Amino acid sequence: IITLVLLGRFLEARARARTTEAVEGLMTLVPKKAHCLREVAGPLPSEVEVLVNELSVGDRIIVRPGERIPADGRVIDGRTTVDEASLTGEGLPVVKVPGDTVQASTINLDGTIVFEALRVGEDTTFAHIIMLVREAQSSKAPVERLADRVSGVFVPLVLLIAGGTAFGWLWAGYCYPVALTTSIAVLLVACPCALGLATPAAVTVGVGRAAQLGILIRDAQSLEEASRIDVLFFDKTGTITQGRPTVTQFYNATQRPDEELLSQVASCERPSEHPFARAIVEYAAQKGVPLQTAADFRAYSGQGVKARCNGHLLTIGSQRMLWEQGIDLTPLEAKARELKGGGRVLVYVATDGKASALFALADSIKDTSLQAIDRIKAMGIEPSLLTGDHYESAQEVARQVGIERFKAELKPGEKVEYIKG
Repeated sequence: IITLVLLGRFLEARARARTTEAVEGLMTLVPKKAHCLREVAGPLPSEVEVLVNELSVGDRIIVRPGERIPADGRVIDGRTTVDEASLTGEGLPVVKVPGDTVQASTINLDGTIVFEALRVGEDTTFAHIIMLVREAQSSKAPVERLADRVSGVFVPLVLLIAGGTAFGWLWAGYCYPVALTTSIAVLLVACPCALGLATPAAVTVGVGRAAQLGILIRDAQSLEEASRIDVLFFDKTGTITQGRPTVTQFYNATQRPDEELLSQVASCERPSEHPFARAIVEYAAQKGVPLQTAADFRAYSGQGVKARCNGHLLTIGSQRMLWEQGIDLTPLEAKARELKGGGRVLVYVATDGKASALFALADSIKDTSLQAIDRIKAMGIEPSLLTGDHYESAQEVARQVGIERFKAELKPGEKVEYIKG
């Protein structure tokens, strides 16, 4: 009996451990160490490596390209782009300049910045998210709580009856083995195995099957109440969309063949680690365009790149960057107005100082999203979209997959409050 009950507890704990793997993965997104500017010796501050849990509010922290940001703060020097997907779900990088805020766990992509720590350790936004998930996972389903309450009364009562049975047989004059046998029979017949094993086993099967389908169930109560769902909330980036930018359209404003110009642009973008650059290189590969050797490569943090390819000087980046380079973008203005909106981002190209091409990038819809939304609607469930992305992008994605209700520009905590409301 004890073995069966303990087996139920073991299965329940193992099922819960599977879902906590996601939390353990979240914790690895926060770096262990940080580089601070502190006055160690001399009039000028020195760079010192410290553990993240030793950071204090007001510390000036250096973050280089490719590093994760260790605390919440405000940029005081430098310019870069930051991947905030771990916090907001937004797949497109965000430009950060002095005065902008940065959050722990996000990735600095292509520029060195110095920021002042405003929230550290357990006070950061990301730490609060982990805490909320842990609290949710420690809960029990209502049926499990009911089983615990019933067991608290049922088990002592059964033990009392079994003891009374043994005493009765002994009082009737039967020998001790007979009295013990009848007492054990009472325990076996009345064993609350269904309370101790069936409920945890059901939770285990449900959670395990969901995990096979890629669904993480954060608490047992959610699993029990899933049968009564009438509204299903979706995140956008990585759930309905691919979670990374892809080229949706390439516009060539010159008389040169598309393949020739695309080859030169992708060749110049290949050394860059920026998500937009990788998207352009992937687009060229999909088109079967061969790459060439680029020279004199130079990256402008958060703006774009310049490089030479096949004797031409290419400037690739944001509208602002090309303006600052003194390039006339009039040949691209009409097409830019056409492509702008719907969450698309534009990358401009100039060849030898003249506007030559335009790329439209967006976070594309997954192939299975439309079918999934249709099946959910057929079940009588209303789909709704919650995202940290800007309004235009959310509106376009909702339109493409047939979701009528959506809410944009929400932080993780605001999404929770929206659902509760």
